[in-house]
Amino acid sequence: MRRALIAHLSDLHVVAAGELVWGGFDTATHVRAAVETVLSLSPAPDLVLVSGDLTDNAAPAAVAHVAGLLAPLDGRVVVLPGNHDDTDSIVTTLPPGWLAGIATPDGKRVTWIGNKRIGTVEVQERVWAVSWDFSLDNYRQVLGGQD
Repeated sequence: MRRALIAHLSDLHVVAAGELVWGGFDTATHVRAAVETVLSLSPAPDLVLVSGDLTDNAAPAAVAHVAGLLAPLDGRVVVLPGNHDDTDSIVTTLPPGWLAGIATPDGKRVTWIGNKRIGTVEVQERVWAVSWDFSLDNYRQVLGGQD
C-alpha cells in the first residue's frame, strides 16, 4: 500500500498585493518560494495542507492574493484557516475544493468549520485529540532538551 505524501505550509500571513507586514516584510515572496519548492518535489505531494493564518488581516483582498499565490498547486490544496482569517472572505473567495476537508484512512472526513475570527476551529467528527502545554515551564523543558 502506497502512503500519501503531504506537504504542509503554515502561517502565511499574506496581505493584499503590494502591501508589507511587520515593518516591511514581504510574505508573498516567501509564499511564492514555498509554492515553487512544493512544485519541485518528486514525487509530487498528494495533498498540500495550508494551515492558518492564511492572511494577516482577514481583508478580502488578502484572501484573493493568497488564493492567487497558491493557485499553481491546483487541486491538491486543502486549507485550515486560523484566527487571523475571516470565514466570509474565505468561503466566498477560495475555490470550494480547498475547503472540502480531508478523508481519513477509515473513510471519515475531517472538515474545517470556522467561527468568524474567534480563534477556534472545529471538526465534524473528532478523529484525534491533542493536549498542548503552552506554559513557560514546558517551553523551558522542551528548549532545554528535557521533553
